Amino acid sequence: MTKEQDEQKMVDAIYETLAPSDLLKDPNRQILELELKKRKICAKEWGRILPDEKPDFIGNFYSCGFEYGDSLEGIFEMFIEKDGNNFKGKIEDCLGTATIEGEILPDKIIFTKKYIEEKSTQLCLKGDIRYEGYLVENSRGNYYMGEWSSFDQKTKGHFDLNATIF
Repeated sequence: MTKEQDEQKMVDAIYETLAPSDLLKDPNRQILELELKKRKICAKEWGRILPDEKPDFIGNFYSCGFEYGDSLEGIFEMFIEKDGNNFKGKIEDCLGTATIEGEILPDKIIFTKKYIEEKSTQLCLKGDIRYEGYLVENSRGNYYMGEWSSFDQKTKGHFDLNATIF
């Protein structure tokens, strides 16, 4: 199957899930939901959220202690602008778009993520989400591994993060 056929299959699958009347209720929200469904398909098919973009890092987050209906295990892509050890940028994942701000040290990464309400599903966590990971060096390459938690510490999980080479 060609890439064009794969993409058409993805579009067809997304539109099959929507009734025409849904678009009349809240067109902007429905367009967002279509985009998020496309991201889920890309993640499943290609292991990427935005296959045509070049992120600085690709990671996975794994949830524990909270249910959204779908598994929260998911791929995310980080796009950052560095200023010394500090960075700002965005994360794109199957739940939407989030702003990030943090610090990369020689053996550690710390950052705070906050979903942008109008660019994210209504099911995503509200408020700041803190990530803290440590550099792991092994024969397969270096990556960060750590924990994330909501501001109130009620929702927690683990993550891993790899620098990308595109």
